Amino acid sequence: MKGNIYLWTRMPRTRPIRIPMPNSNPINPSCNWGNIFKSVSHDLFTHSWGQNIVVSIALLILAPSIGYYFMKDLRGMWLGFGAGITTLCWIVWPALIRQIAPAPKPSEISTPSTSKTAPPNLDFTVAVEAGWLHRKSMDENFWMIHGDKKGSIIASPINGILYIRFTNLGDAPIMIDSYSIEVLNGKQEWVRLVTIDAHSGHVYNRGRTNDMKQTRRSNIEQDTFDYMIANKDLEPRHTVRGWVFVEAPEAGLESGKEARFNVTDILGNKAVRPIKVLTGGSQSVQPRLLHVGETKDLSQARRQFYSEANP
Repeated sequence: MKGNIYLWTRMPRTRPIRIPMPNSNPINPSCNWGNIFKSVSHDLFTHSWGQNIVVSIALLILAPSIGYYFMKDLRGMWLGFGAGITTLCWIVWPALIRQIAPAPKPSEISTPSTSKTAPPNLDFTVAVEAGWLHRKSMDENFWMIHGDKKGSIIASPINGILYIRFTNLGDAPIMIDSYSIEVLNGKQEWVRLVTIDAHSGHVYNRGRTNDMKQTRRSNIEQDTFDYMIANKDLEPRHTVRGWVFVEAPEAGLESGKEARFNVTDILGNKAVRPIKVLTGGSQSVQPRLLHVGETKDLSQARRQFYSEANP
């Protein structure tokens, strides 16, 4: 029979860990009755209770006399004194309870972060569906007829008419505050086109002749891009289309078709998207143009570029 083998090891001595027990006494042990009395007195006379104390003390003094007056014996006096004591206790008791009761644990209150949230990025697509862009010249078919402060009639040539398609690809509405179009010229420089305010006047077409006596009104103001976006929220996945009238810079645009569309929304967010500009003739826009109106003689109108009339 084999014997059992026992291994004895010496366990290391450990120091007992003292676990602090929660205080079962609901009353704060650090306070004493002297402090409680001072706090109760402070609360009674500084929390709009002073007049109640005065009334209860006066009642305590007068109640025995009133009780004796009605009952004509000492029992009425004691009843009045008891009523006064009861009233005084009901006034003092809440202040005393508030001082000796345990203070509630502060609750965690979530407050909104004061840090500014990052503004959403503008996400959109933009394209030129039709139109043209010429060099800066007075030899144009379409003119913006508007007036100056003196009441004179001004005819400003429209060097470019672009039919813009704008689609909001973001998840939030976009309200456009301003936009601009820049074109890459022959010197590989970005040149900003002058945007002609479509609401500043009326568009007239003189045809291919130089005769301003037989100009015809083109009623397209409500089809402009400015009209489509003015004070309007563009909902997500929503598309707007409209005409943009521009004045070209001096020269160097005939060979360049690269352009970009700059947008700033009402929150100050900015974004740029590339676009293609048609620099050929105006045939691409003629089928879309539009509503022909009255014929008017504008031969007496002062011919002036829009940028000069509205510096």
